[in-house]
Amino acid sequence: MPRKPPKLDPIDPTPAALTPEQTCAEGAKPVKAAAAFLGVGETTLKAMIRTRELPSCKVKGRRVVPTSALVLYLARRLDAA
Repeated sequence: MPRKPPKLDPIDPTPAALTPEQTCAEGAKPVKAAAAFLGVGETTLKAMIRTRELPSCKVKGRRVVPTSALVLYLARRLDAA
């Protein structure tokens, strides 16, 4: 019988170990690129942002997600597997 994937806690957008400068040092991706990076659709990524699974901010009117947050999300999914 297949196991259900564990429920993950939302990612803290500014973990205690990282300053905002370190969090954004690798830059940020717009929603479309972030969705492609994770291999999910834009609607799924927007839902993840809305539920605070992923941090985001607006830069000149465009919603972006820090690249380090995307990598951290994938790393946490691998640890949970």
